[in-house]
Amino acid sequence: MRPERTAKRGGGSTASRLAAELERLGGLDAAALRLVWAERTGAAAPASAGGRLMRLALAHAAQAEALGGEPARLANAWRRIETARASGASAPAALQAGGGTAPTQATPAGARLIKTWRGETHEVLTTADGVEWKGRRYASLSAVARAITGTRRNGPAFFGLREAAGR
Repeated sequence: MRPERTAKRGGGSTASRLAAELERLGGLDAAALRLVWAERTGAAAPASAGGRLMRLALAHAAQAEALGGEPARLANAWRRIETARASGASAPAALQAGGGTAPTQATPAGARLIKTWRGETHEVLTTADGVEWKGRRYASLSAVARAITGTRRNGPAFFGLREAAGR
């Protein structure tokens, strides 16, 4: 847990201002969220974005602004993945090409992976020495995929980090 930061101006701690902002976002409907989106980004919200998605994106942006965004190393790794995916390459190939992590560790430490399986959403946090899921440490994504599904699975493929065979 991060220590509370004291605000330079505007009174109150960063944590209390963030909590107030998240509370405010939680009470807004989709129309109001679209106005907040336009105000914060300078562009209209995507037409397909519903209230829940806009609320999550705006909350993430508020947290990143208040607590500091993702580390540059992680941002660069994701940028390489996005570029490679746009050109048809897989995520592990993008990381290798850009000097990222090995293909057996398809994501950099600190990445959060989200997977919905049979109606339940699972969030996994990658760490330097494995992955965390539901408060437990696992040695690999495959171990987490096995725990979620009850069968042996290729973890990176299960979490969408590898292209399916034959594509």
